[in-house]
Amino acid sequence: MEQESRGVTQGSSWWERNRQTVEIIGIWVEALGVVTAAVLGIQQYRENSQADKVNMTLKYLDRFQEERIFKARGDLDTAWNARRDEVFALLQQTDGEARLAAFLEKTIADGGLDPAIGAVMDFFDELQACTTSGLCDRDTAIRFFGKYAYDFHGLLAPHIALQRKELRDPQIGSGVDFFSREYRRAREKADKSAPQGLTG
Repeated sequence: MEQESRGVTQGSSWWERNRQTVEIIGIWVEALGVVTAAVLGIQQYRENSQADKVNMTLKYLDRFQEERIFKARGDLDTAWNARRDEVFALLQQTDGEARLAAFLEKTIADGGLDPAIGAVMDFFDELQACTTSGLCDRDTAIRFFGKYAYDFHGLLAPHIALQRKELRDPQIGSGVDFFSREYRRAREKADKSAPQGLTG
């Protein structure tokens, strides 16, 4: 009986001696669990947030196919495809840029293309706002819309510059300008990172 009592006392004294250590370990285990849960929660949030951004960008892809934008793009493609040879011929001349600017303005006026150009530029302005605000995914937007913006801006840069000057608004065409520039950067980066044997 006395031996049992001594065993209980020794057990109790072990607990008393190690109680603080055990409690500290428990606190650390609990804290580690909280930190782990927080890290996993943040990761999940980021994944969900990224998915939301991509989905928002894909909604713009649907809008790009809607009747108003689709018709505007079609009108512009028809107008420029019919005059492709003239555009290339102008660019070969020494004063090609000035001649091209005049040619563009005449073609736009004769074809009543200002509303179509405005519709496309408005679309890209909205997409830029969505992208720079972080609501849309930048890489996805560049992947789907960059090439169109690059080609559009490449042809219509003189017209955009003239509009900015005449209307005293430097923001005209800023969305098209933004995506054209980002597409060019992405392409240059891809070219630099490609194996040398594939780029030659």
